[in-house]
Amino acid sequence: MLQVSTKVEQNAVVLELSGRFDFHVMEQFLSTLEHAESTHLPGHVILDLSQVSFIDSMAIGRLVTTYQRLHEAAIRFTLVGQHGEVDTTLKGIDFEGIVPTVSTVKDALAFPPLQPSQKGAPMTELDPDLSHITMTETMLRFYVFLGQYIDRCLDAEHRRSLPEQEFQQHLGTTHDQVVELLATNRVVKDKAEVEFQQVTAMCQKYLKDPVNADQSRVLHKEREILRVKMLTLSDLLAVFRSV
Repeated sequence: MLQVSTKVEQNAVVLELSGRFDFHVMEQFLSTLEHAESTHLPGHVILDLSQVSFIDSMAIGRLVTTYQRLHEAAIRFTLVGQHGEVDTTLKGIDFEGIVPTVSTVKDALAFPPLQPSQKGAPMTELDPDLSHITMTETMLRFYVFLGQYIDRCLDAEHRRSLPEQEFQQHLGTTHDQVVELLATNRVVKDKAEVEFQQVTAMCQKYLKDPVNADQSRVLHKEREILRVKMLTLSDLLAVFRSV
């Protein structure tokens, strides 16, 4: 059972979660978040996980899509306070390289506001010289969504965690951002497009014949490749942010 409380700090809404954060409480979490956004119109949403004892892959996936949706709306999204098993789980996938993560609410409140992009382009921080960080963040989210695409093919629970139309919308948006960001780098752009089409084709083929062991092995192999790429990009992003 998940308990959620809401409070306002400066221009931020702080959602304090307590209990298990998993597939079974997604509707409750999203309803609370939606109500907080519409009621307080925050510039920053802070998710306090200090009282959360467990987090599963469905909740992690939902955090990624929430981050992207809020980011595109010029609303900062930050996680704070994770510890124990939750901290181990998130560090195991270098989650802080995907969604900003700090120790306390006070630390999160110190972040500057986001700057709205033009014509739906990816969000950037106030410093225009940080385009390499924006690119790395976008590529990382791109590989996260491709990995989730495979997870959804292999596991029905993942498919139930997020409506297919909504997932495809997030995936498509990130794909379009990657294409736009790589417009001047044709080689890398083409490689990203090939990978996108390849994962899409593999998933569609598997869903037509889900008992095919060979197709299952192909997907698991591709999933591991994506995991390594995500870890590499996460490490690179950490270096960029530390400079």
